[in-house]
Amino acid sequence: MTFFLSLLFCLILLLIFFDIACTLAFLERKITDLAFCFDKRLESIILPSTVTAILHRAFLGCINLKYIKIPNSVTEISHEAFKDCKSLERIKLPEKLHNLGERVFENCENLKTVIMPKEVLNTNNGLFINCKSLQNIELSESWKVLRRHTFTNCDSLKKIILPEKMQGLDDMCIVNCKNLEEVVLPNKINVIHNDVIHNCPNLKRITWRDTIYTTQKAINQAIVDSDKGFIGSSIWT
Repeated sequence: MTFFLSLLFCLILLLIFFDIACTLAFLERKITDLAFCFDKRLESIILPSTVTAILHRAFLGCINLKYIKIPNSVTEISHEAFKDCKSLERIKLPEKLHNLGERVFENCENLKTVIMPKEVLNTNNGLFINCKSLQNIELSESWKVLRRHTFTNCDSLKKIILPEKMQGLDDMCIVNCKNLEEVVLPNKINVIHNDVIHNCPNLKRITWRDTIYTTQKAINQAIVDSDKGFIGSSIWT
């Protein structure tokens, strides 16, 4: 009997400690590293307007998280903040957001809709890797560079329109998107690497400078013949 009472007491202390830790995460102006990671109880959360940053892996592995409201006070979301949040279906990013870390939404396999603000200035690799249900996304107007593996294994994505102010495309930005049919490139882009779009078997057309290209050879030759000093010569492979 004493053993079971001791075990129960330890469990109660553990729960109290967890709740205190969560409370402390809110007392600062940042959701701290690993603050809610692997919390299977968490299904929805509304962050207070005092929060300015969501740090590394803050919600990693919250597999039952379906809803989160992020206040417009948040300017930074760090690496893998929502990785493996497999129940998350929709997210609206705050209007003042400036920085998105690596693999923020990796393996969010039920994420269908992402609403981005107009002024995201910095993003990193693998933002939507393995977001197999992603269908609707309007990229921020100020997004400057599309990083490696931004869209990888996004099986439900059919069309990607890149913003006109985008200046660069890294290699392997759009990879293994098996139902992707169309990509619209910005007309005044300055830097294009090799293999920007790779292994997208149903891709039918790429639009660039008001011209529609329907074959790999045609768009790759257009890049070579361009007056821009592009790094790559094979954008679509």
